[in-house]
Amino acid sequence: MTSISKYGDIEFGDNSEMFNFYSLFEQPFHTGTDPRFFYLSDQHKQMIDRCLRVIQDRLGFGVVLGPVGIGKSSLARVLYYRFELLADYRVSVIYDPSGAPGAILKTILREFDQPYTYRHIDALRQAFQDFVYRETQDYGRTIVLLIDEAQTMNRHTFELLRRLLNYEGKNEKLLQIILFGQNELAKRVISKPNLQNRVMSWNNLVPLDSRSVAELLEYRLFVAGRKEKQPLFTLDGVVEMNRLSQGIPRTICSVAYQALLVGYAHRAGSINAELVREAATVALPPRPDLNGQQEQRMNEQDEEEGE
Repeated sequence: MTSISKYGDIEFGDNSEMFNFYSLFEQPFHTGTDPRFFYLSDQHKQMIDRCLRVIQDRLGFGVVLGPVGIGKSSLARVLYYRFELLADYRVSVIYDPSGAPGAILKTILREFDQPYTYRHIDALRQAFQDFVYRETQDYGRTIVLLIDEAQTMNRHTFELLRRLLNYEGKNEKLLQIILFGQNELAKRVISKPNLQNRVMSWNNLVPLDSRSVAELLEYRLFVAGRKEKQPLFTLDGVVEMNRLSQGIPRTICSVAYQALLVGYAHRAGSINAELVREAATVALPPRPDLNGQQEQRMNEQDEEEGE
């Protein structure tokens, strides 16, 4: 049996024991990309509806903003899975748009399974334009391009997007682009009026409130196998989780992961605020103000011992 961790004098073993203790069959709080565990809060559902409207009505351009860890990449995956198997749609996700425009165009063509032998950007752009017009005009399909981490794009790539958005029919845009990025993406788009005025839907994801934090925790526990009626995290535990994580889903999962370990180490049937705080000391970086207070106390102790 492999030891994972030790809290005080309490040592615990492999995950199977912890899973059995909490009626789980897998880890509920990993931070991977498994779509089963993506909790759709009310605002995430609203963002999906708005993005779907842009895509299905062929409006052309939408933007989704939010802080690190709020769920933008997961949202992009949800949209991708929504259209992936539909015959009338061609959809692709670009996760790293930080390269030069030529490299981005090659990635886009490759993601849409389009062969290319060109190196010059004009030829690459023409190849993509031919693909878009062929798919939309000849076959009646909708082309969807989802770009994650869009705040990393350089100014030349923003100009490329502007030109791609010029592909249009009589009453519709032929290419549907949704950008997902951190909040600074808004400034970059707004600073380019000829791109900003093409945005048909601005969407801003904000941190979760305590109710949504509780729902996220219970949803992930349910997917992982827990079917108990009594919530595992107590009310004060949820409130403390929300405070420490600042309502960011990725941070919530990091703290909750450690909270399961701490709770099992103490053989706690429920996880309260005290256990959440203990878990946070492992899951979260030290707070500078607390470090300063600790250093001050140590200095005071040294002075007292020297007297």
